[in-house]
Amino acid sequence: MAETIVELLTDVADAIREKKGSNEPINAQSFADEIRNLPSGGGASGDIVITSASDTLADSSTERWDMSIGGKVIKIGVGAFAGEKRLQRLVIGDGVTTIATNAFLNCVNLVSLTLSKGVTLIDSNAFKGTAITSLEVFPATTAIGSFAFNDCTQLAKVIMRATTPPRLFNTTFDNNAADRLIYVPDASVDAYKAATNWAAYADAIRPMSELPQE
Repeated sequence: MAETIVELLTDVADAIREKKGSNEPINAQSFADEIRNLPSGGGASGDIVITSASDTLADSSTERWDMSIGGKVIKIGVGAFAGEKRLQRLVIGDGVTTIATNAFLNCVNLVSLTLSKGVTLIDSNAFKGTAITSLEVFPATTAIGSFAFNDCTQLAKVIMRATTPPRLFNTTFDNNAADRLIYVPDASVDAYKAATNWAAYADAIRPMSELPQE
């Protein structure tokens, strides 16, 4: 049995080295981290998963971060920027498809958020407790997790571009600004108001034609 385990782990280590294009030995103590940091979801070679703020080019010496995340990044991992008080403006660029649980949880000074049109999943608590004032979500997004925008007390405007309501989990938009409105395609107003968990926000749902022009 021991030989089988050794051989299996050796094969896994070889696969990791091949994936990374490296011949460097893998420290046993960091073996699990090496596996976690491999691209998930069948991503192409060279795709990047951000697991912490240190994976970005953010200058840790600055007091304020205006950050754009894109390029080869496909996923922002669990808790990657949680509690980062320097982050104020954020652009999620093309290529990013997944914003994982707690990714930007309690980034209390994050006031501006731009999501890419390719984001498919915004997971639980992803932006909970941030200071964003508006949000635009595009049709590629098929699921928004529990508490994803909960406690965003400055969030007053949500624009949903999908004609079919994305799957929404509970309390996603609770404790936003008192006058928060959710704008959806005119033909989809009734669908949103009747959809699971969207129904809790029925009184705030408005047709896109009523969206004020800026």
